[in-house]
Amino acid sequence: MPTPSLPFSTRWTGAAGDGLWSSAGNWTNGVPFDPSSLTTDQQDVATIDNTVATSPFSVAITGQQFVQDLTVGAIDPAGQAAISLQGTLGEAYNITPTGNTVGSLTLQSGNFEVDGGLLQSAQVVQAGGTLTFGSQARWGADRLSLDFIVDTLVVGNASDVVDVAGGY
Repeated sequence: MPTPSLPFSTRWTGAAGDGLWSSAGNWTNGVPFDPSSLTTDQQDVATIDNTVATSPFSVAITGQQFVQDLTVGAIDPAGQAAISLQGTLGEAYNITPTGNTVGSLTLQSGNFEVDGGLLQSAQVVQAGGTLTFGSQARWGADRLSLDFIVDTLVVGNASDVVDVAGGY
């Protein structure tokens, strides 16, 4: 997929009705793209909140997905998290042979739950929302490859969390 016009911004609508990150119809401007070739911040921005889809919903991130900067300000549906990371969400940009720059995951409300997936190359800011981890018995090991986390990281829920990069 070619890089769209920059800066790119998209917001969750849930209009496709399947709850999948990868469905273009769930976003105002389509699915966020791979930011690896970007050189500046805030060029690939996605927002998941209750602005358009006003009822609580759950978004499943499966397969290999990307975004540079993600803000979550969603209401959790009863008995589940607003976001379920079952695949890989990569947020690295400005990738060169000598390194890369990390994107951001800002959690304003709701739970972003790692359910056997991998969250990589992100700065996590818990600003009212929470990064949580699914049950190891149901999802297997949850994996993180993060630069750092702002606020406390609590691992519970019979989770098995693997630090892939040795960061934080």
